Amino acid sequence: MSTEQGGEALSQILHNLREMRKQLDPSGTHEATPEELESLRTAAQRGDADAAFQLWGVLRWEPADHFESLQWLRVAADAGHEKAMFELARHLSDEDKEEAERLYRELGDDFEDADVVALELGRILESRGETDEAEAWYRKAVSYDVEESYAPKEAAPLLADILLRRDDLDGAEPLLRLAADQGAIVSQIRLSRVQFLRGDYEAAESSARQPAELGWEGAMHVLGHALIEQGNTTEGERWLGKAVRDGYLRSALALGYSLGNRGEYLKAKRRFNQAAKAEEPDIAEAAAEGLRWLAEIKNGGTQEQVDVQLTGVEAEPAAASEPEVAELDEAFAELQALIGLGPVKEAVRSYVNVVKNQQLRRALGLKTASRSNHLVFVGPPGTGKTTVARLLGRIFCALGVLEHGDVVEVARADLVAEYLGQTAVRTNEVIDKALGGVLFIDEAYTLIPETSYGDSYGKEAVETLMKRMEDERDKFVLIAAGYETPMNRFLAANPGLRSRFDETIDFPHYEPPDLLRVLAYFAEREDYELTPDAEAKAASVLEEAWHKRDETFGNARLVRNLFEDAIRAQANRLEGEAAPDAETLRRLEVVDIPNTA
Repeated sequence: MSTEQGGEALSQILHNLREMRKQLDPSGTHEATPEELESLRTAAQRGDADAAFQLWGVLRWEPADHFESLQWLRVAADAGHEKAMFELARHLSDEDKEEAERLYRELGDDFEDADVVALELGRILESRGETDEAEAWYRKAVSYDVEESYAPKEAAPLLADILLRRDDLDGAEPLLRLAADQGAIVSQIRLSRVQFLRGDYEAAESSARQPAELGWEGAMHVLGHALIEQGNTTEGERWLGKAVRDGYLRSALALGYSLGNRGEYLKAKRRFNQAAKAEEPDIAEAAAEGLRWLAEIKNGGTQEQVDVQLTGVEAEPAAASEPEVAELDEAFAELQALIGLGPVKEAVRSYVNVVKNQQLRRALGLKTASRSNHLVFVGPPGTGKTTVARLLGRIFCALGVLEHGDVVEVARADLVAEYLGQTAVRTNEVIDKALGGVLFIDEAYTLIPETSYGDSYGKEAVETLMKRMEDERDKFVLIAAGYETPMNRFLAANPGLRSRFDETIDFPHYEPPDLLRVLAYFAEREDYELTPDAEAKAASVLEEAWHKRDETFGNARLVRNLFEDAIRAQANRLEGEAAPDAETLRRLEVVDIPNTA
């Protein structure tokens, strides 16, 4: 670059800077030659207030001249220059409120920035506890046109605060709406709270939804509460749970009451105990009240039990409370009642024993191994993988590993988007929904197909899952399920993926006697009964299918299809009979059983 070009560039930069200064502060002169500056000083020294104000406007931009600029601003203000009085008052608002107040009061209603004067006077008076006069000045500021001034937008929520302290919800609502309509997001959240308190839940939902979707925890709280009040419990509890995960423990109280009213006493107790850990005394006290309420509405609750739950003090380290033990025993009883799956039952019980052992060690201050609790289920279809995942969610909840243990079941289509860059967003949304519970991905290997060249979408989903599995290992459990061979390929497709999972549980094919027991279960559940000959034929058909099985053998699904075919065959057989009796309608004959499964 030549010297001439450099000079032109510098001139352009200085010009742009001067233009920017004019936009930031259109009042004053922002550039002056040394001769012009000396002329302004001479005029100001002779008592020209406008010249003194212009000197302030020029010198204020230079740090070395800041003290001199403030001196000239005071000279202009003392001479009654209104703009100088206004600027000096703004400068003194923090360090000398009394002087700032005096200057503001001297400016009349005809001053061009009288709306801002009213706002600032209200602030000064409220800071001194002179609420009534502050309210009057705020009202004056609010009376100006909001399209032409920022003062009404800022004064409205301040005035609303004063009214809310008097429980004047009707007076506060339009003020908060005024500020919210001008884009003040905090006022929009507060508006939703006022609408909720007034019982207008639909309006509260509308006001809270946008800030909730932007991540404001207070808005999530109002939105969840409003949805529950309107009967949309599932979505309402989801928003409250999201607020709790973001650290807003007041939502844990609302969740506790919602769950308690639905009879989910164990989950409700966990939420109240969660709220009891809040640093805010009012939340902790409300949590104690919630636990007392819960003890009253559920069978067998005692005040002593409530006190133990609230303080976290237990007779033995990590000892589960009675409701937790009951839930744990019930879940294990249901697991044991499942047909077949002997190796799976043993693996689950062994795994849970390790989790409980680590909890006991932690409670006693002993070292514990780092665990993620993420699992892989491998095996053919129809072997109960989804059912066991749901039971594990309940078991982990009872053990305190998970907040609620609900299971979110997804497949590739729920995680992978159609457009580049959207898969991570969609996957994160699914994980957010599963936090506190179990994320169950069926046929997880489809995320990275065998012919996965160019499939960047599935890889993006896996990478997103891996990061969240590690970063939030204590907030959810991921269970990836599928056939053994493709699952092994899937786990080997990404370095570090296999290490994210704590254990693999194998689900074997059902043996022929178990397949027949599954058929008997379907028949009993649907109020049918197989004749001895029909049962013998079904056993033969199922055993033949079992001997021909491959990795895709359907197990319980195959049995269900056979049962449905038998029902269809019976219906066709009885189609010509007039008014068959109940016994006939219940009975499945040998001719109704298909020859192949």
